[in-house]
Amino acid sequence: MMEKYRRNQSLVKGLAVDTPQMRAAVNLVMAVKDGLAPDTKNLNILADAFLEVFGGKNPKEIFGGTLGLVPTLGRQANYGFTPSDIVSAVIEIERRKLGNVRGAVSEAKKIAIKKFIDINGENAMRTVERDWRKGKAMVSALSDADLIELVRPYKY
Repeated sequence: MMEKYRRNQSLVKGLAVDTPQMRAAVNLVMAVKDGLAPDTKNLNILADAFLEVFGGKNPKEIFGGTLGLVPTLGRQANYGFTPSDIVSAVIEIERRKLGNVRGAVSEAKKIAIKKFIDINGENAMRTVERDWRKGKAMVSALSDADLIELVRPYKY
């Protein structure tokens, strides 16, 4: 069978680094897309590369990018709600019940400590403060109905 080549790899977006491993990955994907059998040489290159990654080597050193195999900084958008979001939602619900008065946020935090079975001890207020810092921006934009729906699955 005659070897085939692709002159332009512009179909593969994000190919910023030209390494033998990335070329092998592109060739594999293009062969599968074209309904062809992948080249054994490309498969061996990829197998060796992934063995190194699974052995602990940073994918950036091999592929020139993380390929989604290295955790990124910050929370990913598709991870759902965090415990901080739930605590902040309860605080926001209580703050809204108390109204727009002085000390409402502080009082709502104290109520939240009493409402959560897994927030207790001498560091309870510190935990609530940390959760509020992380989640207040997200919950402040939600309606009352959204907040209630958000915390509903977490009721004990």
